Amino acid sequence: MAGLGALGAERGPPDSLLQRALRPTRDIATINSWRNGTRQPGPREILTLSRAIADLFDEAATAQGEKSSFDMFATLSDLLQAAQRRIPEHPDVSDLVADRVLEWNLDKPAEVKIAVLDAKPYIDSQGAGLCGQIAEFAVRLMGANPKLIPVTWESLSTSLQSRDVDLIPPFMFVMPVQMRDMSFSDPIGLSGTFRAVLPAKARDTATTAAGSTHGARVLRPEAVQVIPISGELGQLFCSLTQATFRRVHASTHADAQKILLDDAQNLRAGERASVIITEAVVCEAICETSRDVLMVADLPQGTGMMSPLAFAVSRHEPRFLEVVNTAVMHMKSSGTMRHLFEQYSKSLGDKTFVESSAGTHLSLTEYLKGSKKP
Repeated sequence: MAGLGALGAERGPPDSLLQRALRPTRDIATINSWRNGTRQPGPREILTLSRAIADLFDEAATAQGEKSSFDMFATLSDLLQAAQRRIPEHPDVSDLVADRVLEWNLDKPAEVKIAVLDAKPYIDSQGAGLCGQIAEFAVRLMGANPKLIPVTWESLSTSLQSRDVDLIPPFMFVMPVQMRDMSFSDPIGLSGTFRAVLPAKARDTATTAAGSTHGARVLRPEAVQVIPISGELGQLFCSLTQATFRRVHASTHADAQKILLDDAQNLRAGERASVIITEAVVCEAICETSRDVLMVADLPQGTGMMSPLAFAVSRHEPRFLEVVNTAVMHMKSSGTMRHLFEQYSKSLGDKTFVESSAGTHLSLTEYLKGSKKP
């Protein structure tokens, strides 16, 4: 903001007068926080700042016979615009991303920083894939430009809190345990299921044919130990079932696969088999290179391990979440979302699901054959 920038550039008596007047009410800290982009002032603070600036202007402009370079009118204009944005006073709400995006500067569009990582086939580290395309399209709908920021699974939630990224593409599964760190958008219309990868030699002891709906083996939670992976929901599965946690922690799926292969080699009779609990598409990819050693099993019915995909934003950005939800609604109603689903139906068609109007889940392949648009 030009006016606040002028305040930051102020030198000599005018600036010191302003600081002396504001310091007792701690409003100088408010100005610095605003100027640094840390926090927007609330309505009451805006009123206090406006009065202080107006009262001090004449004195500051004539101090020691010098003309002030402080642009009072530009600063008051900035304060008025901020007041009109209904900025909340709660310190946990900043809405800085929404303010930036909603400026609608056609000459210099705002940037929205999108997190990208390797989570094939949904997205890769270059932003390619279904969820990367959905995110970039949604940002352009906002009138902004997407800027891809590489992150890791471990830094995903902290990157939102530190404002290194503004938006996580919709490869996130909406689960209650995830909501302590981020806010989720409305679902994009696609859901993923979770399955288990385990040693093939544990087929008879760690899985059963009972409860299978399509011939696949079903995991026996009481006979397995889950390898924890950063950003995954293995802990949730353990809390919902009789499965236990393996003490060794994995940062990535690749690390977990190495641990699983080692455990498969050393598995003894009567021991709990190590397993990886992750999204069905990822399970297939893990087994692809170790088909003779590893196998995939369904999770028992009733564990609630099917979840919709959605965007994620910082919990401090409720207005930006509204903007994202509006973009999702537009993409669904315009048919854009369905068009993007069709492009990736070959890799996702039988492993992801769309909820029908009757409340049942159709595979993406079945849905695209004739169901209504999402």
